[in-house]
Amino acid sequence: EKVSDEYWFGSTDGLYYYNGDTAILTQITELQESWITHIHNQNDTVWIGTQTDGIFQIINKKVAKKYNEANDLSSNNCKALVIGSNGIVWVGTNNGLNKINIYTDKIDLINYIDGLIGSDINALAIENKTIYVGTSEGLSSFNKFIKTKNEKRNCSTNLFIQFSTLRKR
Repeated sequence: EKVSDEYWFGSTDGLYYYNGDTAILTQITELQESWITHIHNQNDTVWIGTQTDGIFQIINKKVAKKYNEANDLSSNNCKALVIGSNGIVWVGTNNGLNKINIYTDKIDLINYIDGLIGSDINALAIENKTIYVGTSEGLSSFNKFIKTKNEKRNCSTNLFIQFSTLRKR
């Protein structure tokens, strides 16, 4: 992923950025033992997904926030990551879809209780108001302004999810 004039890349042993002008490769020390699965840049904020440590928000080459099971992410295994609009980050894991509001740090879990076809998320895409969720059981799509019912976090009981699903045969 290109961020400003640097190239960022991840590996099984951490996160790095490379400056072509100086030919210097630098590792982000806070993530030196993380297995990096996703890198996304939006407005010079870098979002990092990992296989075992959750997700990280990087600002000015420093970890600004960390989201993991300890603060209600459904799993530390980030399998898909999409940066939405209005401060929403979507994280697909092996245990459901997480909708993170980065302004409030609230994490909503979306899973089979809400109508998601499967909890093992493999791919995410957003087009206009629709989010597409590829799971090991098939494809689901729904309005990205979803409100969920999640007893663990005492979220709203107003459920207005309209899922469309395609099951594999």
